[in-house]
Amino acid sequence: MIIGDQLKSFIANQYQQLFLSAVGAHFDEVLDCVDRRVTREMNKDLLLPFTGDEIWNALDNIGDLKAPGADGIPSIFYKKFWSVVGDQVKKEVLAVLNGGPIPEGWNDTIIVLIPKTNTPQMLKDLRPISLCNVLYKLISKVLANRLKKILPNIISNSQSAFVPGRLITDNVLLAYEIVHHLKSIKKGAGGLAAIKLDMSKAYDRVEWSFLENMMRKMGFDEKWVQLIMKCVTTVTYKIKVNDSYTQKIFPQRGLRQGDPLSSYLFIICAEGLSAMLQKAEQDGKIEGIKICRGAPKVNHLFFADDSLILMRARASDALELRRILDVYEKASGQVINKEKSSMMFSPNTGQHDRSLMRSNLSITDEASTEKYLGLPVNIGKSRKKPFEYIKRKIWSRIQGWQEKLLSKAGKEILIKAVAQSIPTYAMSCFDLTKGLCDELSSIIGRYWWSQQDKANKIHWISWEKLTQSKEKGGLGFRDLHLFNLAMLSRQAWRLLTNPDSLCGQVLKARYFPHSDILHCSPRPRISYTWRSILKGVALLKEGIIWRIGNGKNVKIWEHPWIPKGITRKPITPRGASLLTRVNELINPVTGEWDEQLVNDLFWPQDAEEILQIPIDEHMEDWLAWHFDATGLFSVKSAYKLAVSIRDADRGDDASSSKNEVGEEGHFNWIKI
Repeated sequence: MIIGDQLKSFIANQYQQLFLSAVGAHFDEVLDCVDRRVTREMNKDLLLPFTGDEIWNALDNIGDLKAPGADGIPSIFYKKFWSVVGDQVKKEVLAVLNGGPIPEGWNDTIIVLIPKTNTPQMLKDLRPISLCNVLYKLISKVLANRLKKILPNIISNSQSAFVPGRLITDNVLLAYEIVHHLKSIKKGAGGLAAIKLDMSKAYDRVEWSFLENMMRKMGFDEKWVQLIMKCVTTVTYKIKVNDSYTQKIFPQRGLRQGDPLSSYLFIICAEGLSAMLQKAEQDGKIEGIKICRGAPKVNHLFFADDSLILMRARASDALELRRILDVYEKASGQVINKEKSSMMFSPNTGQHDRSLMRSNLSITDEASTEKYLGLPVNIGKSRKKPFEYIKRKIWSRIQGWQEKLLSKAGKEILIKAVAQSIPTYAMSCFDLTKGLCDELSSIIGRYWWSQQDKANKIHWISWEKLTQSKEKGGLGFRDLHLFNLAMLSRQAWRLLTNPDSLCGQVLKARYFPHSDILHCSPRPRISYTWRSILKGVALLKEGIIWRIGNGKNVKIWEHPWIPKGITRKPITPRGASLLTRVNELINPVTGEWDEQLVNDLFWPQDAEEILQIPIDEHMEDWLAWHFDATGLFSVKSAYKLAVSIRDADRGDDASSSKNEVGEEGHFNWIKI
């Protein structure tokens, strides 16, 4: 029996009144810690008239064959027949975005249960995924596209999920660096603790009234708040079980995993907990971890519903954290899963303090080999052991494939799309070592040459040859070690170009407080992640070039700034020249190159290249990536550079390699 609209509205109002009366005090305490961050200009941009182009862009970004919602129509239907249905779709979607009601059926949602384990036994072993109608997704995605533009300015640096310009690897690097610092404190009275919290069914428990009031407190315009809440509160569910559907369910809380808006709305809710933790630190009730002089204190790192709390190992701090979590749980609807939460202590923390911390937080698990965001946060002397799971994962995938009748072309696609992509995430933060990469390549190579009747087959061509591009006679498989270096060089590029991120601030204070990452060198007792990034720096240096603005920051004879050759430095000897900066080669009156001076100072090859470089005297000089026309770094171009240098060093196809990386220069791999 379907509940009538009047009864549904009555139940919803009663539920909200009961909820607010029960948690009113906790509600106010959370909101009191939240600052107004949305400016008038931001609200103005959010509420600009919606356009048809925004609707088409939203549709274009939806996968063609994404699972359809209750109406059964996938997005490819609208794309293929946009000339027929486009005008009507725009008209009706714009009507909703401009304040009209959502038409009946648009916000109907099908829930399917995806197993988390191989043999699910209980409901908690299943993940509910919401399948929304494409027409509703157009509304939601247009709003999400506008909202995400202002998120970097209103979400604290401790949250890195779904915020443009922030990456999941920022949290991984920060967490590993802090745990490395925590493990190094073996003496002294002040112990430190890292607490990994697990939120139980985080999206499903979000209270709508909490979300609504959080948006108001952060400064969102009332029109925007009502538009968002209309999308959230008009949802209806049907659960699909064994090809049959339940009756309609009218929820009173929760965000759908599958709605484009949900991820952004969840981190707005999580900002309440972040604000409470920051307020507690300002009041001296909880003290975060500061890994060195000049580094900011960090007392929490959030990535969606993954939370890492960093604090002193004191009973008073634990009690305050317990109180904050209790208040947040009652206000937001969230629940901490104590069974899946764990703690880690510095070696100098006494057993009595550890027991009090565990008792006060009701967390019994003390982890020494815990993972955070899927990657290890503590690596010992063995560099291979923490990443053995990658070998097992690749092997398990390959074992399944051996039962299939696949052609060589099918094997090639599976190797490139699946087997070689499995270690990519770990490679973005850690050096997997050449030995481990060779073992992974060996596993993949055995699969490539195996047959159904014989597990072991002769390898007719070396793996190194197979990693060459198809133009050079190979198959384009990745050299995993070189790809690892390319991924690490992306981290180095990010730290070079985005030093103001929380991760950038901490690493700069710890490893290069008075210089930049390009001038760093390895030293004792550095963390393994930083040791890994330094290997990426070596490759990054081979592709960096200075773009000339006013020329004041670029050294003529030392910096790479001439777009020619692998060194990108002048081939002209300096001799007795007293000129040091590029701006000394610029005519101060015209703002152009001093042609006479350039021709007199440099050999013709250098002078010709220099005089073609554009100058913008109103801009600062900036670093760019030489092997991309836009000047922006890409892993693809860094990998090609690494392969070219490898081939040049081995003397393989030397002429081709030199054409790709330049006629001169030699790559010296940094040994760490």
